[in-house]
Amino acid sequence: MDNKKNFPKVLVVGINAWREDGTAHTLMNIFRCWDPEKVALVYTRADIPYTEVASRYFQISESEVIKSVFKPWMTVGREVENTPVQNDTQIESEHNRYVKAHTYHSDLLPLCRELVWLLGHWRGKKLEKFVKDFDPDLLFIPIYPTVYMGWLQRLIIKWTGKPFACYLADDNYSYEACKSFLSRVHRFWMRKNVKWLSEHCQQMFVIVEKEKKETDRLFGTDSKILTKGIDFSSRPYIKHAINKPINFVYTGSLIIGRDKTMALIADAINKVNEEAGETVVCLNVYSGDNPVPKVMARLNRGAAKHNGFLQRSEVNRIQQEADVVVFAEALEGKDANIARLSFSTKITDYLANGKCILAIGKDYIAPIGIERRRTGAAPVITFAAGEALTMNMPQGQFSLHGHAVGQLAEKMGVPARYLRELSEGASWQRALAANILNEHSAWCGRTRVLVRSVGSQVRGILSDSYRRLDSEKILTAFLSEAMGQGAVACDALMTDTRVFVETILPEPICIPTRLNGEVVIYMGARFSTSDYGDGAVDMRAFLLNGACLNGMVRESVMKQVHLGARLPDNLQLSERTYRLDTQTTMSAVKDFTKNLYSKENIMQKAVEIQAASEAEVDFDKEIKRLVKNNKLLKAEGEQVQKLLMNNNPDDGVQGGPSLWKLTQAITAHGRGLEPRRCRELHELSGELMARVSV
Repeated sequence: MDNKKNFPKVLVVGINAWREDGTAHTLMNIFRCWDPEKVALVYTRADIPYTEVASRYFQISESEVIKSVFKPWMTVGREVENTPVQNDTQIESEHNRYVKAHTYHSDLLPLCRELVWLLGHWRGKKLEKFVKDFDPDLLFIPIYPTVYMGWLQRLIIKWTGKPFACYLADDNYSYEACKSFLSRVHRFWMRKNVKWLSEHCQQMFVIVEKEKKETDRLFGTDSKILTKGIDFSSRPYIKHAINKPINFVYTGSLIIGRDKTMALIADAINKVNEEAGETVVCLNVYSGDNPVPKVMARLNRGAAKHNGFLQRSEVNRIQQEADVVVFAEALEGKDANIARLSFSTKITDYLANGKCILAIGKDYIAPIGIERRRTGAAPVITFAAGEALTMNMPQGQFSLHGHAVGQLAEKMGVPARYLRELSEGASWQRALAANILNEHSAWCGRTRVLVRSVGSQVRGILSDSYRRLDSEKILTAFLSEAMGQGAVACDALMTDTRVFVETILPEPICIPTRLNGEVVIYMGARFSTSDYGDGAVDMRAFLLNGACLNGMVRESVMKQVHLGARLPDNLQLSERTYRLDTQTTMSAVKDFTKNLYSKENIMQKAVEIQAASEAEVDFDKEIKRLVKNNKLLKAEGEQVQKLLMNNNPDDGVQGGPSLWKLTQAITAHGRGLEPRRCRELHELSGELMARVSV
C-alpha cells in the first residue's frame, strides 16, 4: 500500500511469537498491510519469531519467569531477532509442558500459573527500555484467557500512556465453560481484567457477530468485527479430481476436546468402510498434539491416521490435496462451550483452498450456529428483559419462573445454572439472559412444547408428550386412603413447582436393636407430585424417629413419570381422556397407600431397622464417599461427623457405629436446613438403608 508510511507505530502485546510456520496467523494477517518498521511485538513464549510482518521483538519466556521465582537475581526478558530454525531445548521443554497441561487438564494449574507470574521478576528495565525506545503511537492488546497477560499489558499501557485497541477472539469472560469452583474463581479474576481493558480502550475488536453482541451488552462497548482475511483474487479455483478412497483431512490442534470429536469421526469412517466391504473413505489428521493413548488408538485405527506435526509450508498443499477438510470442536461437557464465540482461522484457510468443509460442533458455537440462524425461520417465541425475564408468545407476554428458565436452557443446550443466575440478577444480567435465549432459539430446531403457567407467570416448559394429570384429585385420593388406614397428616410442603404431603400412623413402634438400643419409630407415607416437570407422581415409605423426629424416606414404591407417547401435530387428546388418565392414577395411589400401611409392610420395616443396626460401618470412610459423590456438601459432612461424635440420644444418635446411626445423624442435620434440602437428606438416608438386605 502506498500510504504505509502514514500508518501509526503499533506495539502488539501477545503470547505467541510470530512465525510463518507456527501460530498467531490472525494477528500477523491483521498487520501484513503495515510497514514492518512500524510494528513491534512483546510476547511470552520461548519460541523465536520468523516473519517479516514486524521489525522488533521482545521475548519474556515463561520458562525464565518460573526460574526467576526461585532466582530473583535473574534477568528476565530480551530483545530477539528473526530466525528460521529453532533448536533450543528450552523451547522443546516449554512446548512439552503445554501439551501435558492441555492433555491432563487441572483447574488448579491456571491459578498456579498466575501465582508464578505474580511472584516472577519480569517487570525489568530491559522491557521498559524496549517499549520506550520503540515509542509506539498506539498499542494493540489481544485479550487472552489468562490474568498475567493483563498485568503485562496494563504495565505497558501505563509506561507509554498511549491509546490502545483491544481484540477479543474467544469467550474470555463468561462462566459457561467453567467446570469447577476453581475455574470460576479464575474466570472471575480474568473477567475483572477484561472489564478494565474494555472500559479504557479506544476501540474493541471482536472476531464474530455473536461475540460483538455479548461483549457490547456486557461491557458497554461498540465493538467492530475483525477477522483473518484472504485475498481470493490471487487464488484461482483449481478443479480437483476426487481421490479413491475419498480423503478427509484435519489440520490443527486437538486440544479442548477436539481430539474426542476427531475420534468419533474416525470411528464413523471405519464403520462406513466396514459396511461397504472396502476402504471407500479415509481420514488423515495432522497435528502436533498427541491425545491420551485411548483416543490416539482410535485416531490410528483402520483408515484413520494421526500423521503428527505438519510444517506450515506444507499445510496449503495437504489441504489442496484433500477432498473434504474437517472443522471440529468439542461435543461433550464444558469444553463444548469454550469455542462458542470463536472463529477458527482454519475455516478461512479451507475456504481459500476451495474445499468442501465437514463442520462438527454444537449448534450454538459461532461458526456453525450463524449459518443456522441465517437460514432458519423467525422464532415463534421471543424473550425480553424488564423487571423480570419474559417470554413473548402469540398468547401474550409471560414472566419466566426460574424453574422454567432451567428447562428452556436444557432444551436449547445452554448451561442451565448459568442462565438461571442471569435471569435472577441485575438488569444487565437479565438482558444478557434474554439475548442468549433469543440467539439459541433462532438456531434450535423447531419443536412443540407444553407451556404451563399460573396467571402471567410460566412455571414449566415441558415436552408435548407430557401427561396432564389432575394433581389435586390424586393428592386427595392419597389423603383419603391414608386416613382410612388410621394415619394422620403430619407435614406438607408446597413450592411454586412441587408439592409434598406426609402422613403417619400415630401409634409408636418399639424396635430393640443390638448396637443402638431401643428405637421408637412411627410409620408413614409420603406423596409428591409436580404439574411443572419438577418431579414425577411419587410415593415412598416414610419413617419418623420418635425420640427426635428425624425423618427418613425409603425407596419409591410408585413413580409415574408424566410422559406418554408423542402425539402427531394434528392430534390432541380430549378432556375425557385426561380425566380417565387421572382416575387410573388415583386408583393406583389408593392401592399403594393401603399397602404401605399394611401390617406386613410395617413388620418388614422393623426388620430392616434391626438389620441396619447390626451393620457396622466406618463413619469417616462413608462420609468421605458421600461428599465425593456430591451427596453431601463438605460442610454438611463435617456437621454429620460432629453429631456422630456427640452421640446425643436427643438427636436420635446413640450407640455403636452402625448404618442406622449414620442415617440418623444425616437426618438430624437436615432438621436445621430449608425444607427442600431437609427432604433430600431424608431420601439420602433412605438410599443408605436400601443397602440392608433382609
